[in-house]
Amino acid sequence: MRELTEEQMEARRVAGADAFDEVWEGELHVAPEPTNLHQRLAGALFVWLRSHWVQLGARDCVLPVNVSRPGLEDWRQDYRIPDLALWTDASTHVDRRSRMEGCPEVAVEVRSPDDESYAKIGTYLDWGAREVWIIDQDTGAVEIYVRGDVEQVERRGYQEGGWVESAFGLRMRGHDGGLEILLVDDPATRARLP
Repeated sequence: MRELTEEQMEARRVAGADAFDEVWEGELHVAPEPTNLHQRLAGALFVWLRSHWVQLGARDCVLPVNVSRPGLEDWRQDYRIPDLALWTDASTHVDRRSRMEGCPEVAVEVRSPDDESYAKIGTYLDWGAREVWIIDQDTGAVEIYVRGDVEQVERRGYQEGGWVESAFGLRMRGHDGGLEILLVDDPATRARLP
């Protein structure tokens, strides 16, 4: 949506409907509310990551967070909201309390029908993400995108059995309508989400 009246914006704010709105280079993008399936998958992934991946130390993750372009005077003119953000101590983003300036190392988008997940991949990588995960809410299928040679975006290839491996020590795949995930070095952590 290019423009909303002040009254429409205020009504959205009061109702809490603006929680997932984003601004892309000054243009408002109004996202539909996440579906129940979307929220269950994002929530289950967050709990699993906090219980297994974060426990390895020197790493963290959060649920939806404002992520802004580095160095922008008014961050509200260009920001995105990934469903989850992951980082280690090596991350270059700056936590500004109201937002992350620059992208944490991994931006995760749970893809719902007709959303803008794919349109955000290049932006997240430009802003500092090392990986962008797109996880389909209906199938659990996982795609991992990274910055390739000559600044191109590349999709990481699948391994035997449909697994895709993250540089952050995780292996994932869509399986039987859900997401299977495990720590690469610990098969006992294998789980099916949600």
